[in-house]
Formats: sequence, structure tokens, C-alpha cells
Amino acid sequence: MKIAIYGGTFDPPHLGHELFIKAFIEKYLPDKMIVIPTKIPPHKACETTGAADRLAMARLAFKGIAEVSDCEIRRKGKSYTVDTLEFFKRKYPDADIFFIIGSDMLLTFDEWRCPRRILELATVVAAPRRESAELVEEMRKKAKSITEAMGGKIEIMPLSPKEISSTEVREGAENSVSPAVLEYIEKKGLYNESAEIKKIKEVLSKRLSYKRYYHSLGVMNTAAELAARYGEDVERARLAGILHDCTKEYPAATHYEIIERYKVDVPKDELGVEKLLHSKTGAVMAKEEFGVTDKEILSAISCHTAGKENMTTFEKILFLADFIDPSRDYRGVEAIRKKAFRDLDEAIVDCTSFTVKDLAKRKKTIALNTLLCYNSAVRAVNAKRYLNEKEKDK
Repeated sequence: MKIAIYGGTFDPPHLGHELFIKAFIEKYLPDKMIVIPTKIPPHKACETTGAADRLAMARLAFKGIAEVSDCEIRRKGKSYTVDTLEFFKRKYPDADIFFIIGSDMLLTFDEWRCPRRILELATVVAAPRRESAELVEEMRKKAKSITEAMGGKIEIMPLSPKEISSTEVREGAENSVSPAVLEYIEKKGLYNESAEIKKIKEVLSKRLSYKRYYHSLGVMNTAAELAARYGEDVERARLAGILHDCTKEYPAATHYEIIERYKVDVPKDELGVEKLLHSKTGAVMAKEEFGVTDKEILSAISCHTAGKENMTTFEKILFLADFIDPSRDYRGVEAIRKKAFRDLDEAIVDCTSFTVKDLAKRKKTIALNTLLCYNSAVRAVNAKRYLNEKEKDK
């Protein structure tokens, strides 16, 4: 049995991907072609679309051509190729596996996690991203140096791919995706990113660490999804999400300097807790550096870590988005994610309970605002239950 695996962010899946898959099938005749959208790619932090949407678009784009697997999206943490190949080798122990990559990935292959094991598990098939005899020759040399050092087999699949980039598609190359994918994009309002957010992302992608920037993208996307679910403005939610950690990696001295300079009102019990300060200074810098004047966005950023009593729906959305974004993998997060899209207050009860228990276990300060947030959410949940019971009794 011959199995081919083709992974990527697919943000979005476009006609270039489809044509490449068809060309590969025609040449290699695999018994099974599997497309795998990544959840958290380890080498970059550039995708603007949530994993669920990318998975749905891939299923539309490759319907009837390839099987689309959610194995990496379901996996906790980053998406490493070696883990995916181990998964499919266990599932199909007697199969010959072909793993497909682009030229850019081949040229950095020896920097991947466990490259030698990857070559033990699969034949790597590399294809150029563009028509170029020079690029193909460079790929051949790289493949030779890798296999001489590590063993295994790397094949170069020269072809004339349709030169489409995901960036072009996101910026409006409507004829570059299938009608089904285009309909999904328009229905979900994907890639309609404002110039303001694009500019902020450009700044933060250079300022923040990979991990923090990826988290910020995840919170931005999650906040947008929650906003759509609860009737809040999606673009405002995206703006709050991308900015919520804009000062997270500032040194303590800088936080205190900002607090002093702008006379920021910080509760005494939070003043000595560095992990809580970035929400306060983040709100300040969102206004002073990035020009945000929307008071509710600034308030949501200010309370997104500790929470507070009687939060607005918008504030609850950012608070939860930070707690459940795709990069979070603590025990119980999946249950809270599901609950967040069913009832914000119930989800807040769960995540504040988690926070209080964790901080108490580690003998860390528990902010009064977190306790007030918990009590407020409990009251809201109980009030809704009371009203539901009254309704049933009628």
C-alpha cells in the first residue's frame, strides 16, 4: 500500500494546491492521498485564520481528490512532521509512506525535529515552488547532502506548478480558489482584515517572540469567533485580540515606568505581580502607540488577565479568548473551549476556578479581581438557571 501525505497551513487552500495534488497522484499513483492542515506550525507564525476554518476549507477544496485529516489540529502543541509520520506508521504499519514538501522546506530540512527519523519513516518528495532550473539544481544538491549524511530517500518532483501564493489569495485573488472555498470565505468574512490590524501585526510580529506573537494571533482569531457567536463586532474583537499582549514581554521596570508616567490605576494586590501588569500597560500602549480610542477595547485589554466583576460581553470574550486560544494545552481546555461557545459565564466559572486552584496550589497571589470575576460569573449562571426553572414551571 502506498500512502502520500501532504501537509501545510492551507490559509487558504488554493488552486495551486489542487493542481499539485493531481500532478502528484498522476505520477506516483498512491492508494491513499492524505492532506493535513497544521494546527501550530513550528517554523512560522504567519497564518491569520483559525484551524477550524482552514480545516473546513481544505475539506471543500480537496473533496473527491484527497482525504483531509484533522490529526494535527487535534494534537496538543505544535505540529511536528515526525509525530505525524509516527502516527500514520502506527495506523498503516505495512504501508510505504511518501511525505510531500516544497522547496523551501527541503532547504531547511536538516533543521527540523528528528530529520533522520523522518527519512526512516517516509520517502520525502520535494517539489519546487516555482519554475526555475536553478532552484531544481539547488534542491538536488541539498537532497544529496542530506541523504549522504542521514540516509533515506529524497526525490525531486520537477513540475510547472501554478504560481499562486496564499498571501495573494488573502489579498483578493478570487480566481485562485475553488467556488466552494470562495463561497466559504465570503460567508465567514475571512481575510477582510483592516489596514489598522495589518499595520499592528507588522509591528508586533517583529517585536514579540514567536510564541507570544502566535498566541496573539490565536487570541485574535478566537475572539473574532466568539464575537460572531455572541453578536459583538468582529473587527473590534480582532483588534482587542491582537493587541492584548502588546507589552507582555516588557521588562518589569518598563511596566512600572509606564504605570508611573500615565498614572495608571492598578489595584495594590496586582501591583507586585508582574504577570498581571501587562494587561494594564497593554491598554495604555494600545491607546498611546497604536491609537486605539475605543474605551471598551481598552477596558477589555486592561482586565483580560485577572478579570473583574460584572464584565461586559465584549470583555468576557477577550478574557476567554486569552484562556482558550489554540496554543493552550492545559488539562481541561477542550471542555472550556466548547463551553465558551455555549455560555460565556459558565466558561468563566470554569477558567477562574482553574486559575484560583492553580495559584493556590503554587502559593501565588490571587488577585481580588479574579475572585470578583468568579463570583460574578457564578451569580450570572445561577440567575439563568433560576429563570430557566421558572420557565419550566409555567
